[in-house]
Amino acid sequence: MAGLWAGLGVVVFVTYRPGGPLDPWVGIAAFLPAAIAAIAVVRPPLAGTWRGGVSVVWIALIAVLLVLPLIGLVSEQLVTGVGRTLLPSPEVAYAAVLATFLSTLYVALGILSLRGVIPGTVELPGIHSEIDRRPGVFVAIVASALVTLAISVTFGGLAWVNEVALAEQPVAPSRFGPSDPALRVPRCSDGLRVGRGAALAMEVTAYEDDVAVGSARLAGERSGVAETWTGSADGPLGPVVTGYTRLDGRAWLLTGGRWEAAEIDPYALTGLAGLTADGPVAATVDRPGRPPVAEDLGVEIVGGARARRCRTAIDGPTALDAFLPVRWLAGGDAVAARAPLTAWRGTLDWWVFADGELGQALLILNGYPGDAWPSTGIQGEIRARLVALDRGAPHAVLAPESAPAP
Repeated sequence: MAGLWAGLGVVVFVTYRPGGPLDPWVGIAAFLPAAIAAIAVVRPPLAGTWRGGVSVVWIALIAVLLVLPLIGLVSEQLVTGVGRTLLPSPEVAYAAVLATFLSTLYVALGILSLRGVIPGTVELPGIHSEIDRRPGVFVAIVASALVTLAISVTFGGLAWVNEVALAEQPVAPSRFGPSDPALRVPRCSDGLRVGRGAALAMEVTAYEDDVAVGSARLAGERSGVAETWTGSADGPLGPVVTGYTRLDGRAWLLTGGRWEAAEIDPYALTGLAGLTADGPVAATVDRPGRPPVAEDLGVEIVGGARARRCRTAIDGPTALDAFLPVRWLAGGDAVAARAPLTAWRGTLDWWVFADGELGQALLILNGYPGDAWPSTGIQGEIRARLVALDRGAPHAVLAPESAPAP
């Protein structure tokens, strides 16, 4: 437990650098739970009864099981550079508070046991007295609650003051969205829309038993419903090279190295406007029948702009209708979804910026790899990341030079 808390403290201390004057102090405050947990290394709690021993073990196990996902979440947000959290949302903070409380309770039980036995017989120099076990446990709970409150106020207060200081500093423009710290960042339940235009990029990687077996990429621009992009994939089912342009009621597909006339919506992705990149992702988030498993993961700084990170559950068929390059790796077809991925499940994270628009999305999908491509593996995973930049800038969409005449 002490080692896990120390590892979390190291991650925060080394990587938490949003640029505020209290960055190092926030990192130091992250070591407070590790310092408390280290006390149990010297004086671990030992129960005088079998039931008490089981209770102590469960307290430690639950604390460890809560700290482990915290390390993963913090590492993802800080180390990978996807976003730098300023203050966590209540949905994330409660897990940290509960993990801290259980860790301090474990320590408190060890301290109150004096000689390694949770109260039953308490021996002090010159004193031998019998006391009831329940008051001793009650004291441990109260003491743990007070220490947890002190740690939470210290860490949260430093992070909040650091955020206030950051809000007073001049900020540079960001391609991800408005960077003015005075602007309100919408909630996850406030809805989501796409910008009037965007520079679009999407990267997808497929894994089989933690080994990368394929990748795909898409890059282009959009202005309203007019859009143009090219994409390619190199996966287990072979290479894919394709492209799509939509302009003034006409559309073209890049097939076999040539642009050919096509219908306006050849992909039938999610959404009513027939968009193919950021539109389907935004429509997936706002669709009426989406799973009610939405999490608010807090406000982050992404590329210099403040954004709220939200998360919901997603299944394979929905992912295929939201992220087009996933079809290129799972099924190997440039247009249709050849592998339905019915049994695959995962999460969809999206970042809503101060303008209320989608600027970034992250898909993580898991399932049996044999459903997506020929495989003898056990676990398959597909990760896709979408970014929509420069949403307030004009974007020119032109017909392909080699497109056939109308």
